[in-house]
Amino acid sequence: MFNERGQAFSAFQLLIAAVVAMAILGILMAIIGGIGPIGTHSDPTKQVADKIQELRERGGYEKTEVVTFDSDTKKYMRSSEIISEADVGMSTDQVCLSLGDFSDSERFDGGQENGSPKLIAYNGTGTLDVKLSVLCNVGTMLEDDIDEIGEYEGLDSDWISDCPCVDQDEMCCVVMLRKR
Repeated sequence: MFNERGQAFSAFQLLIAAVVAMAILGILMAIIGGIGPIGTHSDPTKQVADKIQELRERGGYEKTEVVTFDSDTKKYMRSSEIISEADVGMSTDQVCLSLGDFSDSERFDGGQENGSPKLIAYNGTGTLDVKLSVLCNVGTMLEDDIDEIGEYEGLDSDWISDCPCVDQDEMCCVVMLRKR
């Protein structure tokens, strides 16, 4: 282990370096594991449900993190799934889905723009990363809200024009697709 001058042999130094390297690697893997997978984006339904839970009582406007629509696994977003996930006692008529920034895109079908305020279907191939804007308030107040918020967030009042809940005196949440 030591030569006659009391110094470690190179093999022993190599062993110590390997042990230190493994310890550092273990610490780094624990840190990275706690962060979660890098480069993956979450499910649109879950993200919207979380925002509706936050906004259900107080109303307001929030954006989600980046979410992914995938032609193989996540082609649809339905208000019924959002309500089930959020579990806040709202009906599907109180959640309106809008194509938002993708109103003129062939990548999506449905949405209130096309007479389907309870469904958005992804027609693209592969994956598409988007954000979602969620605006909740008493239905009759949403037009004023979208006009006010739209000035700095780029929202368009056409995105809610055919939502069935905008003329109601109960809570209404509009979910709008947004470009990243």
